Amino acid sequence: MKMNNNVLFLDMEFGEIYGSDYRDHIPTEIGGIIYNLKTDSLSFVNHEFLYDGDVVLRQNLTNNLGHTIGLSEWVENTKRNEYQKKFDPSYSLNYRDKIKIRKKAYRVLGKLQYYFDDLVKKYHVKQLVLFGGNEDLNLLKKAHINISNLDRLDIQHTIGQKLQYQLSLDKVSRVIAFYSNKNSMGSTHFRYAVPPQYRQLIKPHKAIGDACRIFLVYKEFLRDSEAFIEKSTHHLQKIAKREAKKVEAVYARLKEVFPDVSTRRSGEACFIVKPANQPYIQNGLERKHFPFKIEKRNFTISKKFLDDPSLKEREIYPIKYHSIQGYYCHKIQDVKAIAARYNVKVYTSFNQANRLVHSI
Repeated sequence: MKMNNNVLFLDMEFGEIYGSDYRDHIPTEIGGIIYNLKTDSLSFVNHEFLYDGDVVLRQNLTNNLGHTIGLSEWVENTKRNEYQKKFDPSYSLNYRDKIKIRKKAYRVLGKLQYYFDDLVKKYHVKQLVLFGGNEDLNLLKKAHINISNLDRLDIQHTIGQKLQYQLSLDKVSRVIAFYSNKNSMGSTHFRYAVPPQYRQLIKPHKAIGDACRIFLVYKEFLRDSEAFIEKSTHHLQKIAKREAKKVEAVYARLKEVFPDVSTRRSGEACFIVKPANQPYIQNGLERKHFPFKIEKRNFTISKKFLDDPSLKEREIYPIKYHSIQGYYCHKIQDVKAIAARYNVKVYTSFNQANRLVHSI
C-alpha cells in the first residue's frame, strides 16, 4: 500500500474499572482499517491491551433488525485470561485499591498512546473516521494523544444530521447488509478481501469488526447518500411497526389490570402509570400532561412528582435511561435506590414491564 492519502477508521473497545467510578474507562482493544483513497486498498490493524485488573464490559443485545432488546454485563481480567466473570453492581473498591488499580490503568493508557502514535506515523494517516466516537476521543485525550493534525469525521453524526435520527452501528449494519465470511467482508455494493489472520475477528463488537462496519457504512453513504437515507428510514419504520405490536399488547393489558389509571407510552417501549384522578400540579397550576420529559432521548422523571405524598401507590415507571431530574445518577442501581425511597418501582426494559403486567 502506498502511504499517502490514508484514512483511519477506528474503533476501541473499553470497559469500566470494576468497583470504581462510572465512566472510569480503560481501553481493552483497538482496531482499525487504513484506507488508501487513491488505490482503494485496505490495511487491517488490531491490538489487545492486557490489563491486570477486573474490568466491566457491556454489550447491547439486539434482534435481527439491530434493535436493542437487552444489555449483557460481565467482568474480565485479560492479563490473567479470566473471562465472563459475574458482575455484581454493588461491588466497590476502597480508596487505596482505587489508587493502586488506577496506576495500572495509566500504564495501559501509555501503551495506547505509543500504539496510536506509531500507527498514525507508520501509515501516514491524514483523516480519522469514527462512529459516535465520543468515548474513543475521551480515551485518546486521557492518553494524552494529540490528534489536532488529523481531519476528523463522525459518520454517525453526519448520517444523523440528514436522517434526523442517530442510528446505532447495529441498526445501520442491517441497512447496508454488512457481512463477513471466510475470505471477505462486504455490504450491498462493496466487497473487500480480509487477510487470514483477521478473518475470525471480523464480527460485531470486536474492535476490528466494528472498524470494518464503520468503513463500509462510510462507503455506502458516500456512494449515494439519498438512497442510504431512504433505506434507513424504511428500516426504522420496520422496527417501529414491530415494536408497536408488542407495545400495544402490553398497553391493552395495563388498561385491563388498571382500569382506573391513565396510561401513556413514552420513548422506546417505556410506560408511566399513575392514578387518573391525580392531576399533575406545576407552579400552582393543574397540568394535563404527564410529569416527564424526553431530552436527547434520555428519559427523566420530575423530582417534584416523586415528592408528591399523594402518589405513593400503584405507580409504575419503566424507564430506559439512567437519570432522574434533580438527581445525578451514575448507574442504574442509583436510580433504583432513589426510586425505592419514594416507594416507586423502576423497570429498565420492555421485557421487565411485560413480565410485570403478565404476572399480575
